Amino acid sequence: MAPGLRVTRRIVAVASVAATIGSGIVAEATPAAAAPDCGVVMCVSDWATLSADFAANDSIALSQDITYTSADSAELLKVPTTGAAAVTLDLNGFTLDIGTTNALPVEAAGIEVPPSTTLTIQDTAGGGRLTVTAQGGGAGIGGYGSNSDVSEGAGSITVSSGTVTAVGGGGSGGGAGIGGGGNDDALSGGSGGSVTVAGGSVTATGGGGGAGIGGGGGGDLTPGGPGGSLTVTAGSVVATGGGGGGAGVGGGGAGDLKLGGFGAIVLVSAGSLTATGGSGGQQGAGAGIGGGGGGGEDDGGNGDMLTVTGGTVTATGGGSGSASGGGAGVGGGGGGADGGDGGGVPAVSVAAGSVIASGGTSAGGDPGDAIGGAGLGSGMGGGSDGDFGSLDVAGQLTFATAEGIPSTVTAGTTAPFFTVEPTGVVTVETTLSGSGVITNDGTILPGPSGSIEDTLQGSSLTIDDDAFDLSFDVNGGPGLTPSSMVVYADDVHNADRSLPTVSAPAGQSFAGWYSAADSSGTRVANKTDLVNTFGDGPISEELFAHYVAFGPPPPPPSPPSITVASSENPSSTGDSVTFTATLSPPPSCGTVTWLVDSQPVSDGTAGSNGVYTLGPLSSLPVGSDPVTATFSGCASAAAESGTVVQQVNQPASSPPPPGVTDPTITAKVTSAHVKRHGWYRSPVHVSFSCTAGSSALATPCPDPVTLSKSKANQSVSASVSDSDGGAGSVTVTGINIDR
Repeated sequence: MAPGLRVTRRIVAVASVAATIGSGIVAEATPAAAAPDCGVVMCVSDWATLSADFAANDSIALSQDITYTSADSAELLKVPTTGAAAVTLDLNGFTLDIGTTNALPVEAAGIEVPPSTTLTIQDTAGGGRLTVTAQGGGAGIGGYGSNSDVSEGAGSITVSSGTVTAVGGGGSGGGAGIGGGGNDDALSGGSGGSVTVAGGSVTATGGGGGAGIGGGGGGDLTPGGPGGSLTVTAGSVVATGGGGGGAGVGGGGAGDLKLGGFGAIVLVSAGSLTATGGSGGQQGAGAGIGGGGGGGEDDGGNGDMLTVTGGTVTATGGGSGSASGGGAGVGGGGGGADGGDGGGVPAVSVAAGSVIASGGTSAGGDPGDAIGGAGLGSGMGGGSDGDFGSLDVAGQLTFATAEGIPSTVTAGTTAPFFTVEPTGVVTVETTLSGSGVITNDGTILPGPSGSIEDTLQGSSLTIDDDAFDLSFDVNGGPGLTPSSMVVYADDVHNADRSLPTVSAPAGQSFAGWYSAADSSGTRVANKTDLVNTFGDGPISEELFAHYVAFGPPPPPPSPPSITVASSENPSSTGDSVTFTATLSPPPSCGTVTWLVDSQPVSDGTAGSNGVYTLGPLSSLPVGSDPVTATFSGCASAAAESGTVVQQVNQPASSPPPPGVTDPTITAKVTSAHVKRHGWYRSPVHVSFSCTAGSSALATPCPDPVTLSKSKANQSVSASVSDSDGGAGSVTVTGINIDR
């Protein structure tokens, strides 16, 4: 076919005519059955045409089921490296069987997709299936294998619909299900290329040491291939590494004395991904998502990056029945049996969706972590566990096996770190321990058989911020003292727990738990914000039972109304302004604290008959300054706050002419999360309202401003003017953000 020529191939019904010459008698024509319509792409019904159309960079649609036979071995499917170097294969509702019924040649890929080429697989009619089984080091879809030369990596492979099953060739140095070819010649297994699943169903299984999706396996003295990348935006993916340390998704397993293949960059935004590492022997086991197992006394491959913004991910490290290390669920491959180190260093972000991670077991070495380092081999003096990278959780994460947080993990945003965001939920099914630091602004839950071994439990792991050890005092009641309760959330309810109840003295009923034995304490209920009540953890607090005389349970205390007033509003720079907070009805207990521009101030005076004062203050900044009075709450009155916005203007150089007034502009500060201790934990939005003076506005009211950078003492200024030369301005200062 001439270059660039696009041919539409259709099967046309042909009339069958029977005639009797000389008699003039002609039999009626009988039309043949209509063939499937392939549209404007190449309509293919046999293997030879399929192979030729691949070689021509065509867009192809099947018109019937096709099965590879041994007679087709000289016409294997390969995306050419010349021309467009791209082929689109539409299953079109039919089945393409490559090597599953009849074996392919050894080392050949089922469909060869060399580096820098592109294969797209789709199924526009629905019900189509592609099954590929390679032999002896070839990838199911991707690169060819080799036992005498360099193995081939994979190009770009996309599955948008249909059912695809791909199995890499087995043996020493097996191929990936989808990805690089295996190698048994002291050279690296092939790289995994770039794989995208945008729909359909994909099942990929590596051959001996090959990744399910990713790098090819290494044979004797051969390192595993690197993992490439996998992006899942829809559909379902099941990837299983080959025995010999292949990752489910990521690096290939290594041969003796060689490194396991490095992990893949994995992005999941929807759909599902189930990844299981291959088992270990002399090699370490592969990670579910991450590095391949190391051979002998060499190291497992490091993990790379997993980012989940939606969908579900289940990652299980491979197990080892010998002295090699188990693979991480997400992270490094296991170390070889002769003392290789486990791989590690994954960067994991669970922004949304759900991740379940399980480390692989080991009969004689170390098991892998659920997320982080893999196990080490036990021979020749042993190795070391893989390093921990970074883990940020804003969705749901389950540690299905034991997880250890090493001492290198510290608070902050510089790796290595482990942060649970306010929306994040981490579930511990077995044990969470270690000696590092977890920054918990969300929720950590022990499962039915799970345990958390941290400083609140007398161990070395530190869980910062949302971590509270609550003990109980029956406060003279006749009941037994309840067991203490450890809460890793901002309140008891979010930790899936409930505060206990206790028996009351005769003639009384239990009225709840308080932070003090007498009426000065603050009531603590299941949904009480523990950070606002006690401060950032880890912290231990004792709660005291309170009782009331028989009768209906007392209603929870109501808050007083708080009115905050200014002695001069608006004011000018340098003016002395006094603020008053009037509480009605006046509470008999509790205190009032003040914030000016979100910063605490200590110039307030004790209240008298419900009236509290602040000031006089003469250093208020120009602009709109929110002044907030907060009542702490106590046994007889709930907490409450009130705010007045003090407008501070520059002194006018001269009064405006009679009858002329300047426009005014005010600012409003909002954020998605309540400010704690003077700091916002999410972006801050500043919006403006403008009012014309004696003439129409000459400029529009300014657009809202959003501050999202973590920084102290940020400010926003805006101004407006009118047509007679008047102007107004506002400045919001003291905005502190720590995300």
